[in-house]
Amino acid sequence: MADPESSSSSFTAKEPVLTSNSPDVESQQGRNSPSHWFLVCHPDGVTDAVLNHAYPGHGTPESPYVVDFLPQDGSNPMQYSRTKKWTITLLQALATLAVAFVSTAYSGGVYEIIRYFHVSTIVAILGVSLFVLGFAIGPLLWAPLSEFHGRQIVFFFTYFGLAAFSAGAAGAQNIHTLIILRFFAGAFGASPLTNSGGVIADMFNAKAFSPWPLSWAPPSAPLPAASSWTSPSAAPPNPQQIRTTLLRPWALLFTEPIVFLTAIYLAIVYGTLYLLFAAFPIVFQLNRGWSAGVGGLAFIGVAVGMLFAVAYSMFDNRRYGRVAAASPGGLAPAEARLPPAIIGSVLLPVGLFWFAWTNGPEVHWVVPITASAFFAAGLVSVFLSLLSYMIDSYTVFAASVLAANSVLRSLFGAAFPLFTTYMYQDLGIHWASTVPAFLALACMPFPWLFWKYGARIRSRCRYAAEAAAVLQKMMQAANEQQEREQQGQQVVVPVNESPAVLSEDEGTVVGDGEEVKEKRK
Repeated sequence: MADPESSSSSFTAKEPVLTSNSPDVESQQGRNSPSHWFLVCHPDGVTDAVLNHAYPGHGTPESPYVVDFLPQDGSNPMQYSRTKKWTITLLQALATLAVAFVSTAYSGGVYEIIRYFHVSTIVAILGVSLFVLGFAIGPLLWAPLSEFHGRQIVFFFTYFGLAAFSAGAAGAQNIHTLIILRFFAGAFGASPLTNSGGVIADMFNAKAFSPWPLSWAPPSAPLPAASSWTSPSAAPPNPQQIRTTLLRPWALLFTEPIVFLTAIYLAIVYGTLYLLFAAFPIVFQLNRGWSAGVGGLAFIGVAVGMLFAVAYSMFDNRRYGRVAAASPGGLAPAEARLPPAIIGSVLLPVGLFWFAWTNGPEVHWVVPITASAFFAAGLVSVFLSLLSYMIDSYTVFAASVLAANSVLRSLFGAAFPLFTTYMYQDLGIHWASTVPAFLALACMPFPWLFWKYGARIRSRCRYAAEAAAVLQKMMQAANEQQEREQQGQQVVVPVNESPAVLSEDEGTVVGDGEEVKEKRK
């Protein structure tokens, strides 16, 4: 727990003084409830019910306050209706799909761009590479800011930027304008790639994200704990807080072995996917003589493989549910997420080697396209499994972990298409396609190593251990709160004369409270 006197990443606010006349939570329900837009635009908005609620803890470094949503709080995403949850989930999926379309649709028109702007192939491909490079830059801002200010306000800003820069690129009159606008479109479009997973985790515990991680601010109530303990007169975030928030993804990437190895693996797989976007026109259009329209149909194999992997993930969720149900507290170990990645790690090199040595014009086109389906199935299985593993392992730091991961894989995705054309010219379509297959083969042991040694590694890593400790505190506080509600026991409400401090790193509020009053629910 950070010391209130020395912590550079804490919020200081005025502490409410509770009296015997303070209204209890139940009397506040449905009264003076802030509107949705007020919560989004004014994260310092606080109701009396929030100020006077009896939070677990004693206000000391040894027993800090654990700030959570109020009972029956309508702004708690976990309490949204099932219809609302799945509507928001569908919108997040569509937003992510739209970014993927904007990213890859450019590839099909590369040769038209070459003819229209009279540029070389490498310059035309920059439209893809710089867009993906934007994927590397954007998460460094959007993920930490979503943890700091809440996700929804970040989504509003970035979606508008994606639409504006994409429209500008569509009307570009020269290649320089086109590739620059593509870069900014990618940077703004990276927002849903890192933050959508957090939005879904905010709404569904899935027996893996419970209890609610404090620093994953919900879209409808930015940073609930900060809102609970911040007054309009409280000091704004200081530069040190912002610096800590923005540097955390880099610290996680280079100090946490699991984060680094996972990022390397997913970066290679992601770069290979974009390599195929540049390689398919060479393999199917130049070598087989297909037109641009027919050549685009070669990606059907990739689409089918991804659909099969998604269908399998639904089946695997049942297995995961059984593991979670049999685990203490209904919380499965993070390694329970890894079996699909172990399977996918085998499918990746199999599909790539298969594609590499059957993609010549002498072999029927259905054979290499089928091979691409195996690669795509492995890609989705590895991605879904390892990203879920990262979320379960780092909980309160999940957005920063995903941002660090996104940075590295986006750099690979930007670089791979740039040398694809020259590699295929120098090595030929067979050996050029074999290079990423060997890379996938070298990374194949990673999921198995995480499965066997992951828990031991995480226990020795600073951020992973801290995230596990915070999650344990939240679970304990939630269980104690539930027991008090069931037994109708008296609740001890600390009354502090000194400021309360919200520790950003551990997601808890600490204070020096000495006086206490007893208050019945």
